[in-house]
Amino acid sequence: MMTKLLSKAMLVLFWAFAAAIALSAPSAYAETADKKGITNSEVHELNEKCEAKDVEACRLLGDMYLKGEGVSRDSKLGLTMLAKACALDDAESCVVIGLVGESFFNDYTHSKELYLKSCNLSYSEGCFLLGNMYNSGRGVERDVRKSMEFYSKGCDLGSPKACLTLGVEYILGKDGIEIDNEKAIEAFEKGCSLKDVASCHYQGTSLIEVASKGEKIDVESLNKGIQLLEESCSLKYPASCFELGLLFMKGSYVRKDAKRANNAFAQACDLNYGEACFLLALDHEVGIESPQNITKAKEFYGKACDLGLKDACTGYANLVD
Repeated sequence: MMTKLLSKAMLVLFWAFAAAIALSAPSAYAETADKKGITNSEVHELNEKCEAKDVEACRLLGDMYLKGEGVSRDSKLGLTMLAKACALDDAESCVVIGLVGESFFNDYTHSKELYLKSCNLSYSEGCFLLGNMYNSGRGVERDVRKSMEFYSKGCDLGSPKACLTLGVEYILGKDGIEIDNEKAIEAFEKGCSLKDVASCHYQGTSLIEVASKGEKIDVESLNKGIQLLEESCSLKYPASCFELGLLFMKGSYVRKDAKRANNAFAQACDLNYGEACFLLALDHEVGIESPQNITKAKEFYGKACDLGLKDACTGYANLVD
């Protein structure tokens, strides 16, 4: 029996979507034996388990048919299997169906209910997506405070995206949310512990900012912040490399070190961070810290221009004329 969350009208939309994208096949099980990794008999066995309310079998079948892995691709059948799994309280399947409804049909009502169900089942992604809906007002009345509640729950349940978004909202402090650096750092730290490099970056920049605000610099927080930026830069997060470059270029809270600054800018530029390329171009054009090299200046101006910096385009043009 389909879950009440999936109305007949919604299913009709699903079927329309499925018909539009599904690959043509003579039957649901056609060509299965030719696919690697699974046989017709195994597919039938999974179907029997799903009919017997084995949620793992329903989810597996849904995923197989949607992706065409091990069976011929059949989006209609895949969504049917996921609907059965969702009805059996499989939160992940509920989220997948919600994403299809939201992305392809703008059916926010059903998606909201599905995300809420998955969030209530302690699935972090459902909480994060519900937070996004309330934050943007997409399909619901905009309620930033409610979005923060869902981001917080999603973060607690292990969603790095929810932790990152929660922290950013506390940093920005808009729409009635007060700026709270302590809560922001806490959220970023949680996200960083979940291996989210963006969270590590923002934890680092936040620690450095907070460390410098008092009458006396908090050396421990400062060093921790710099360490996080170095680690994030080594993981190829360009903004971290750029921030490190600025610290060493300005001598902000650290000893001024032109070589380390340019090395960090070079890493950021290699990762297509336009502002870093622009600063390298200026340095090579004027010979501030590096020997003057117009050829390299043009190269860096050109790359920064290609990355969208208008001032870099002007700089390049001036050197070409």
